Formats: sequence, structure tokens, C-alpha cells
Amino acid sequence: MSHEVVALLGEIAQERRLDKKFVIEALEESILTAIKKQFGSKAEFEVKVCEASGEISIVQKLVVTEDGSGSGEISLEEAKKQFGKDVKLGQKITVPRSLEEFGRTAVMVSKQILVQKIREKEKEILYQEFLKKKGEIVSGTIARADRFGVYVNISNRVEGFLPYREGIPKEKYYQGQVLKGVVIDVESTRKGPRVKISRTHPDFLKKLFEFEVPEILQGLVEIKAVAREPGDRAKIAVYSVDEKIDPVGACVGVKGSRVQAVVRELQGEKIDVVQWSPNPEVFIARALQPAQVSKVVIVDKEERVAIAVIPDDQRSLAIGKEGQNVRLAARLTRWKIDIKSLEQYQKIERERMTAGISVDELEGITPLVKKTLKEHGIHTVRDILARTTEQLMELPGIGAKKADKIFKAVKNRLEQRG
Repeated sequence: MSHEVVALLGEIAQERRLDKKFVIEALEESILTAIKKQFGSKAEFEVKVCEASGEISIVQKLVVTEDGSGSGEISLEEAKKQFGKDVKLGQKITVPRSLEEFGRTAVMVSKQILVQKIREKEKEILYQEFLKKKGEIVSGTIARADRFGVYVNISNRVEGFLPYREGIPKEKYYQGQVLKGVVIDVESTRKGPRVKISRTHPDFLKKLFEFEVPEILQGLVEIKAVAREPGDRAKIAVYSVDEKIDPVGACVGVKGSRVQAVVRELQGEKIDVVQWSPNPEVFIARALQPAQVSKVVIVDKEERVAIAVIPDDQRSLAIGKEGQNVRLAARLTRWKIDIKSLEQYQKIERERMTAGISVDELEGITPLVKKTLKEHGIHTVRDILARTTEQLMELPGIGAKKADKIFKAVKNRLEQRG
């Protein structure tokens, strides 16, 4: 019977791609468990399997008692017959046993336990294997679908699951279809690992480009950022570590061959490939392509707020349909981008320049005039510029000449500032 059990070792280790040492240890534990099912958990046995010969060694530890009537005991008389007259009461004696002594049932039980241990180990190995594949692309054949999503056969023992929310909008699925997705999670189930995949995750787009563009795999071109609205449009920022390589050209390919291969996999999703820059002004301007940007002004570096000044004829391009272009640019750059026309920006600049200049800083105006201005709520240059000459002349003691002097003093001060 021992040969019948041991014959499983090499076969299982080879078929299941498992370490033979693990299979041997699992066999030892299985036999021990099967024996204890007959003799009870308190019975003391040791099981060893020789890796070289496959021989099974089983020993039982028995306590010497007067009559040996209890489980795990041997009588003093029997112990002396087998092990000599020096045996004493209470002594623990090791007795060699053979697997055949426990009957065919023990062999069958040990086989069942061994198979179960092997299956659990195999599930654990597969689970750990796919955990390492997070962020990688896997593919499989669609087996079925329900109201939650699509189930994919990745291998004989691994099931993939694509929730509908992770699928590209309006994409059709059918049984037998080969489907790709990026691994975003792995779940351990009773049947084995279930691999959760996504076709909307930015990493899916990133990995598709890695597959299509050799320069990325070689480390010559890097993907710095990705922003997507799945099934509709995406932007990807790329950078070359080699000045001789055009990163945008490498990703687009000859006549757009490389980017179009990715577009086809993404069901026609339009992709803008832009060159990344460490300079936020440059990067933001590129991210707003295909619109032409006049200038980018950083408003708040810590809060990452910027203004993009756009010519009037480029405004709709910069914003995009329902704000899509500027929204994707903001995600790609991780900056809050405010689109302004040149006129709007100039107004903001004027307000910014005049906001902090008080009436007291103006030269060529008497203290009495300054006092009059402040008494009537005019404290800054911005307050003055908000009024006409006629409105200033309505103030006590201010005629046409003084009003002109006030505006001239404002002009001089702004020129000094900048």
C-alpha cells in the first residue's frame, strides 16, 4: 500500500508544478491525519517519507502501563516481551508500524487529504502569481456573463472577471471572444483565484503602448502620465531619455501605425500624444493641444493653479466638447487650468497690479486731495480707475485739473511698478 501512495509523489509534483519537498511533507501530514482519525487526536504517531526511496516510516509512541488498556498504552508484560526486561512503568516506547496495519481505508483517506492539500497549495500559488501581475495585461476567452459583469477563462484554473463599470462604454461582448484587460485586483475564492480586470483603467492604455512601442520597453521612452475618458478620448504624456529620439513620434509610429493599434483595441478612443516637460507652463500648453496657447501663467504654485491664455479663435478647441479637452489636460498635468482670452487676462493683470497700490503712494497729489479721496471710499488705485473724470470732479474741491493730476499720478505709479 505504501508504494501505491508514494507513486503519487512524482506524478503530482510534475503535473502541478509543485516542489517535491512540499508534496512529501503534505503526504506525511495526510497519513498522520488519516491515522489519527482511527486512533484519536491524542494518539502519538510520527510519519516520515524518504525522498530518495519513497519508503514510509511510521512509529507510534506508547506509554507503558500495568494493563495497557487505554488508548496509546502498552501493558508492562507486552512491553517486556517486545523490548526487554528493563522496561519500566510510565516509560514511553517507540513502536514501528506499517501503513498496511491501518487498512485500506487509511490509505484512501490519506489520498483524499493529500489531494485537498495539493489543491489548496495550488490555489495559493496561483493567487500569489496573479497578485504579482497587478498592473499587467492578461487575456482570456469570454465564458459567460451575468448582470454584474463578464467572466473570462484566463487559464484552466484561473477565472477573470470584468465588471461592466470597468468595461469600455458601448462595447459589445460575446461568448468565445478574446478579451484583454489590466489586472486591478485578485480575489481568493473556493474555486481558486478570481482576477479582476479593467479596460478603463489608465494603466490599460499605458500597457498597450508598452506593447506597441519597443522604445518604451527598452527604457528609452517613458510614459509620464495618462488621462482617459474611456471609449471617447485620452491624453498621454511621454518623455525621451535620449535626445535623439522623438517620444511623440515613437509612440505615434509611421503613418500613425502604433497609436492606431491602441485605438483599435480601445474601440476607437481618440488619443492625443503630447511631450512631457518638467516646466509646468510648457507642459500645460502642450496638454491643451490641439489648441494653440499664447501663454501659461502660474497663479498658485502650491495649490497648482494656472491660467492658460488662449486666442479667441482657439478657445473652443482648448475647452473642447463639454469641457473635455481642458478637463483631460488638467488630469494629465494635475494642475487646475483656467482658460482665459487675452482681453480677460489683461483685465485680471490690471486688477492684480492695481489692487495693492494705495492712494498714499501716489506722487504729485496733495495730502488734502488724498484725504478727500479716502473720505469718499477711494483707498486704492483700483478704486480710482473704477471711476471716470466726471465722477472724480463730483468730489468736494476736485476740479478738472486735479482729476487729470490724479489719473496722471496713477499712470506714473503703474509705470514705476511695471
